[in-house]
Amino acid sequence: MISRKQLMRLDVVTQSGQHVGRVVDLDIDVDTHAICRYHIADSTPMLPGIPLRTLSVAPVQVISIDEHQMVIEDAFVKDDVTAESAV
Repeated sequence: MISRKQLMRLDVVTQSGQHVGRVVDLDIDVDTHAICRYHIADSTPMLPGIPLRTLSVAPVQVISIDEHQMVIEDAFVKDDVTAESAV
């Protein structure tokens, strides 16, 4: 088990090891008490605390979580970056 305090600010990486950002928030279903989405923010080293982008990740896209990091599917990040580039 991991506490909410540990979960917030947890590093997020893809299966291939690409750093995505950190967990900054989550959405919880009030009926089932299940986590619906994890919100992940990436910030630039030049401007700490200012997100470059935020991602929403569904629990089914999470491969693993431990006290050190969350691992998500590679395809999720590639699809998101492609969608942002098209805008």
